[in-house]
Amino acid sequence: MATFTYTAIKEGKQLSGELEAVDASAVQRELAGQGAKVLRVELKDSSPGEVQRASSGSQSIFGGRISYKQVTSFTRQFATLLGSSLPLVRALSFLQDQNAGTMLGDVIRTINSRVREGMPLSRALSEFPKYFDTLYISLVAAGEAGGMLDQAMDRLAFMREAQEDLRSKVTGAMIYPVIMLVAMVGAIITMMLLVVPRFAQMFSSMGQKLPVATRILISISDVLQQTWWLLPLTLAIVIPAWKKIGSTTAGRMRIDTGKLRFPALGPLVIQVSMARWCRTLGTLIGSGVPLLSALQSSAGVTGNVAVSKVVEKATAEVREGSKLATPLKESGVIPAYVTEMISMGEESGSLDTMLGKIAEHYEREVDQLVKNLTSMLEPVMILVMGAVVGFIVMAILLPVFQMQLMAG
Repeated sequence: MATFTYTAIKEGKQLSGELEAVDASAVQRELAGQGAKVLRVELKDSSPGEVQRASSGSQSIFGGRISYKQVTSFTRQFATLLGSSLPLVRALSFLQDQNAGTMLGDVIRTINSRVREGMPLSRALSEFPKYFDTLYISLVAAGEAGGMLDQAMDRLAFMREAQEDLRSKVTGAMIYPVIMLVAMVGAIITMMLLVVPRFAQMFSSMGQKLPVATRILISISDVLQQTWWLLPLTLAIVIPAWKKIGSTTAGRMRIDTGKLRFPALGPLVIQVSMARWCRTLGTLIGSGVPLLSALQSSAGVTGNVAVSKVVEKATAEVREGSKLATPLKESGVIPAYVTEMISMGEESGSLDTMLGKIAEHYEREVDQLVKNLTSMLEPVMILVMGAVVGFIVMAILLPVFQMQLMAG
């Protein structure tokens, strides 16, 4: 028997307390039998200080050199092994051997050791919060409680793979425009600092009045030669200042709110946030995690503080007995499509299915929007680069043509 803490709603009133039961499912069944709507069930930790010491010790030993992709790969392999009816300890031993000599292998060895000692898998994973976050632990704990650990790991792997695919699409689409921008700026600066000054010396020896375009070009070149050191100095000041502002709650809130209002970027940010959040929340609910716990765990995965605040506010209202769709609709941030689908899911009792459909919809939308933005950015940048380089070449050649005409 273990002691569980719970939060539930009965006859419009919030209830909280402790119950002794075999597992979390038994607590939910007992509360449901009393006519209560369960919001949260968690295992009461009898020795939080001990767990905290173990967690901090593990962090200092194993460091932070395990990538998100490695953890996703581990999760997929683990789900496959458990789905093949391989015992838990044997599956961990297999993965430990597969990752021998790596940081991940060391982490798996420690987890395997804890499980062999009788510790639940979710508790063993919680010793490494840097790699296995609250969301990960919640899904594993729900799988353990319901006797469906293999299914929980499979859903977790699918969710992480979907998020990784979404991130790679957005990041990959921006690589080419960034490379073009850097090349364009580099080429222009090189011409202004190295090529134009030589022509300026030649033109000054001619003793003739230069065309307006040439005078403008030479003036810009002179300014750049005298103040070129301001560029690295400005970057050295602006970048740390921007990071400092982004590290504060108020600063991050302003930045992320600004992203939502930006004409081209706003729709993409919203769609990415909805795809991540709905995928995560649907996976949690479908794995048996209570709604309130699922909302709390999923609030931080949106990637945007402004959207996360909306989810946190909705969580507080759900705790008071409200339906999820109502506060989301009132926020003015969450798209109407999302709120309507969530409302239908709540009414039909298939919220996890509806959230999965929303995630699939926005994943397709993000893919298409990224393609559209990329296809628009490429010709625009080529035109801008062509116009700037064309102006430089024209400004250099005009005096040459003028000199030839005068000589003729």
